[in-house]
Amino acid sequence: MSLNFCDLLVIGSDLSGLIAATLLAKRGLSVVIIDDDAYLDNEPNGPTGLHSRLFKSLLGKLAFPEARLQIIHKNNVAFQVISPKSRIDILPKQEDFLKEIEREFPETRQWYENFLNEIEFTHRQDLEILFGLLPLHNQRERHHFAQLQQKILDAMEKSIGTPPDSLVSFLNAQILLHTNGILLPHPRLQWLALLLPDYNETFNIRGGIAALKRLFYEKIEYYGGSVYQDPLTNYEFILQNNLIRGIQLSRLGFPTHCRYFLSNIPIHHLASRLPQTFLSRLINRTLIPSPSRGHQYYLQFLLPYKFLPVPMHDNVIVIQNPHEAFEGPNYVKINVSPPPKVIASEGQALLTISYFLKKEDYEMIPSRFESIHEEIEEIVNQIIPFAKEHLQRVFPAKGEQSDSLFPESSFNDFIKLSHRHPLYEPTIHSPKLSSPYSNHYVLGPDLLSWLGTEGKVLTAQKAVDLIWKAESKRKKL
Repeated sequence: MSLNFCDLLVIGSDLSGLIAATLLAKRGLSVVIIDDDAYLDNEPNGPTGLHSRLFKSLLGKLAFPEARLQIIHKNNVAFQVISPKSRIDILPKQEDFLKEIEREFPETRQWYENFLNEIEFTHRQDLEILFGLLPLHNQRERHHFAQLQQKILDAMEKSIGTPPDSLVSFLNAQILLHTNGILLPHPRLQWLALLLPDYNETFNIRGGIAALKRLFYEKIEYYGGSVYQDPLTNYEFILQNNLIRGIQLSRLGFPTHCRYFLSNIPIHHLASRLPQTFLSRLINRTLIPSPSRGHQYYLQFLLPYKFLPVPMHDNVIVIQNPHEAFEGPNYVKINVSPPPKVIASEGQALLTISYFLKKEDYEMIPSRFESIHEEIEEIVNQIIPFAKEHLQRVFPAKGEQSDSLFPESSFNDFIKLSHRHPLYEPTIHSPKLSSPYSNHYVLGPDLLSWLGTEGKVLTAQKAVDLIWKAESKRKKL
């Protein structure tokens, strides 16, 4: 396909926009993707929180070859939570999970079993209806949601009472993994909704999120679309009669025109690029999400697999003090996966470690970050007792060390990567996907991000409906 003109032009490579582009290409629209992903993916294993029935349905709808889907494996243990006094595997079968609870928190076993049974026998249908309403689109749905959640809460209070104190931090640690914050007015309702064992699924994606994206790129090209690599550091919008007619990329000597324009990048990046007209100021007010709470920061280490303890699983949460805020080194997420062959030999494991810092802390000087990283390295040495001599940090690289998953190993590169992953307060309301430019639609990683892959499918489907409706109306005219 020519880069001169297309029906749908998509800038950015977040999964939500790729899903929308693939569905529209299947319906016959000519699609061009401008892939802005200048870095290799920093989450090689791509664990997906929550139940992903919607995503499985999407893969079936797009008829991906079974052989290509072999890169996606459901983990036997969704993740593991390690705190000073406990190590619990989050297992999908209720009976197995209750044994884990009894082993570590014997005094809470009965409460937790009552908690799960209350959901299973009394409120599973109510809960499925409740979360089937998300995201909320209108006042009627908000009213229905409020009534249903109060009904469930009242019944839970009456039948099982308050949870034991020893379980509260453990439950909140799981919630933070799934949603990056409290989503619902009452935390206990969030526990009900997200902590059923069979809803705690994670997936090992061989090759990481980048490999999953390639599946969609191949499908888009199969339907006649095309993908063009550009870091999107320098481009201009082509505007005409309050429509975005395309963009001019600095690396191309010609413009790329389109009928529909889909922004698939973080919204604040988009807002800074739009010309300062009345309409772009209106977009700034209506589309930018609430300010971020802070950023996720990433470290990566190589370690021979043989030094990983047998009880350790692919996705681990490490809590230093359950009674303090879950940020910085106090709440660390570790993902274990095979590294790319370009940086490691066979038998090596890649440990991707992430931690959260509040927004006001993220411009700290390099030495302050390094002290955090030394503390995290000590945590790794504690949970992997024989790692110390063999643990090699590859990002951000130390001193003259050059091996890295990323083009550069500078502190600025580390900060730049973290700024690609701001964390926003979760919202249960439907995001606004259209802008004052009538042919311009907005997706990206900051819309319904707490829902993981599920949220990306939901927002993608909504964008598809909006664009297809506009295309059907144009054809009639």
